[in-house]
Amino acid sequence: MPRTIPSKGYCRIVEEAKLSRGLAVCRNLIVAGHSGLFITRMRLDAQGRKAKPAKGLWLSHLVGRDILGPNQLRLMGRHMADFISTNEQAVVLLEGVDYLVLENGLEEVLKLIHQICDEAVEHGAVFVISLDPGLFGERELVRLRRAVDSSNRC
Repeated sequence: MPRTIPSKGYCRIVEEAKLSRGLAVCRNLIVAGHSGLFITRMRLDAQGRKAKPAKGLWLSHLVGRDILGPNQLRLMGRHMADFISTNEQAVVLLEGVDYLVLENGLEEVLKLIHQICDEAVEHGAVFVISLDPGLFGERELVRLRRAVDSSNRC
């Protein structure tokens, strides 16, 4: 993985056991003037939203404000696509892909990733996917990497 992520029209998987580098990359882009949308398995109230302007959605089966169910992939895709198309310099962070795969299956999650990567490239946004490679089999990892890499070949 390159040490820096381009600030426009790019998708990248950040492989990490805990959400840290992916969050740092997105925070740096926000400090540089991007608008951020963070969709994560962990609640980011305390640390993730310090980088304004950032909107955070928590992946959970609970019901409430700023909570998105992991089985609501269509709604999630709409949130991300709308955010990308309405913010000139958008950065979207997705963490919890293992949870999404558990709830929806790999094929459906790959469709979502392809969709959002295409949106990011089309609108000059940055899409960062933070995932723990230890939670996936080798074939799953290859497919996830290909889904993201194919969008960056323009």
